[in-house]
Amino acid sequence: MRYDGWAGVMATALLATYPAHAQMEPQTAPSLECLLTASHGALRIHLEINRCWFSEQGTVQLTLTPFVAKIEGGYSSWPYVGLRVPQRTLSPLSGYQMVRELVGAYTRQEVPPECGDNGSYQATLAWSCDTRSPTAWHTTALSAPICYADIFPALPYGTATHEGTIRDTKTEEPFYMRAFEIHRVAHRMLREGLR
Repeated sequence: MRYDGWAGVMATALLATYPAHAQMEPQTAPSLECLLTASHGALRIHLEINRCWFSEQGTVQLTLTPFVAKIEGGYSSWPYVGLRVPQRTLSPLSGYQMVRELVGAYTRQEVPPECGDNGSYQATLAWSCDTRSPTAWHTTALSAPICYADIFPALPYGTATHEGTIRDTKTEEPFYMRAFEIHRVAHRMLREGLR
């Protein structure tokens, strides 16, 4: 390989000193946990429940700064009524407590249930640990099945429920699905925003 001129000499030197495998290593996105220490962080949660006869969806937006946290969002359940939370100002401590609960739900190890599938819980998270940079946003999507026993909890189906156990007279095994728990955390965040 021959290069002419100063640019060619620099390119040859750069290629010779920079390992080829380092050029191919992917850049890893910061995990959701970076929000726990972010001075200018933001989080967006989009929720959906898809069933054959109706659907529900909602959003939560949380902004964190050293001096204040702001939350807004809403939830609608067709054909039922919805909930709307206009932008509210919270203490930074309240905002970081919400993030801590959400990070706990997101990072916990999943143990899938064995149940009849009757739709799904969907949760899409988008976060930035530095809102001053427009390229600092990261996204992930999660899904969990809706079990029959979630819809009719009083009936003995012998299937898994999101209460944390499998309904069976012989065994009780705990399970955990992140998408379902993120739905629960997001609902608590919206209720906190209404206080």
